[in-house]
Amino acid sequence: MIQVLSSDRAMKLSDCVYKGYEAGLKQYHGMMIRGTFSVAVKAAPTRENFLAKLDASEEAAFAKLDALIPDFAALLEGTQAFLKEKGIEK
Repeated sequence: MIQVLSSDRAMKLSDCVYKGYEAGLKQYHGMMIRGTFSVAVKAAPTRENFLAKLDASEEAAFAKLDALIPDFAALLEGTQAFLKEKGIEK
């Protein structure tokens, strides 16, 4: 979600959340959970409100988000390695 939000700064936050979900968790969820997620993502704040909570300026908020991307990538890589090791990765 953060990577999509940062790369397409005009996209609605709910669309960014859903694209992140599609890239990560969707493959592990059945029809009921996917439906629940689709409803829950509608509760996401607007992109402007989300960024305003992170910092006073949009540029400063994006700088904070961009700084998190390598940490999230490392966490995701570790999680995927663990799942693969346990034979859970699809």
